[in-house]
Amino acid sequence: MIQSAIAKEDVLPNPMIRDILVANPHSAKSSELMNQLDERFIPMPDPLMEEILAGESILSAKEELESEITIHAFKRKQAFYQLLREYQNDSILQNAQDSVIWLLQEKQSLESAYLLAFDYLKNGDTANVTNTLNSIPNNYTFSDTREEVYNDYQEYFGILSLLKSQNKSVLELNSGQLAVIQNLTNTGHEPVRSYSRNILLANQLTGYSEPILLPDPISTDPSRSVEKSDLTIPEGYFRLFPNPAKHYVIIEYNLKNDFAGSSAKSFVVYNVCGKKIDYRSIHKPQDQMILSTENYPSGVYFCCLSMNGNVVQSIRFTVLK
Repeated sequence: MIQSAIAKEDVLPNPMIRDILVANPHSAKSSELMNQLDERFIPMPDPLMEEILAGESILSAKEELESEITIHAFKRKQAFYQLLREYQNDSILQNAQDSVIWLLQEKQSLESAYLLAFDYLKNGDTANVTNTLNSIPNNYTFSDTREEVYNDYQEYFGILSLLKSQNKSVLELNSGQLAVIQNLTNTGHEPVRSYSRNILLANQLTGYSEPILLPDPISTDPSRSVEKSDLTIPEGYFRLFPNPAKHYVIIEYNLKNDFAGSSAKSFVVYNVCGKKIDYRSIHKPQDQMILSTENYPSGVYFCCLSMNGNVVQSIRFTVLK
């Protein structure tokens, strides 16, 4: 809806688009909308664009709710793993292992299913390792990537289960098992890839240095910015367009050098007889405002800028119906 409004340049002028986007501050976070805004033939003046981009720092009600949900989910996950570690490291509680298994079963997530297989493996229960892995496709929906990760886990647990049943360690791999581990290290998916690499490291068959990520000094900031420039008015304080007008005129003004103080500032419209027919108060030092001429009869009018009771500039315009 907003995107189509931006595209209708011959229908909606920049001030209207500004009002729409400011009323929907989340729009500033859409690169698609901002790129389309840049493609308008009549560019959005910088002061108006600044108002739009101010929405980047505003959280909508939906975003606030999503943030709260994310925080609660993170805290729940933290509490779960803290409790899991407590049971796994408990050397006094007799049923600690049963509690670990119960926690992982109750979690009912793909991640906990793999952790459950690891726990069974740790305790030498290779039968339940196999049962747990075989039940995963029936309990969870697989994307292509998830299926590939699952296949990696199958190969990885297959080797570890065999070693466990033979009472061997990962330092006693045969050539066939070593080939599988090397393949998982080279082409497997995370986290199986890291697990496999650790086995190669333990066997001193590979080296690994933790990568250090540094900022790219020549990359540009992905966030948008607007140079703070003034609305350029050819002469005086304001200009008015289109002229002749039909449904509306846009008043573009810059009073930054004379905005200080408490004096009242406004635009007043008079007809050729000198009768005041419209009035707009000024609240910003520079802006574009829309003046509807729908109810104006065809004819000649004068738009006057009044500052502290004195008319400082006047522009004549015509309305044609």
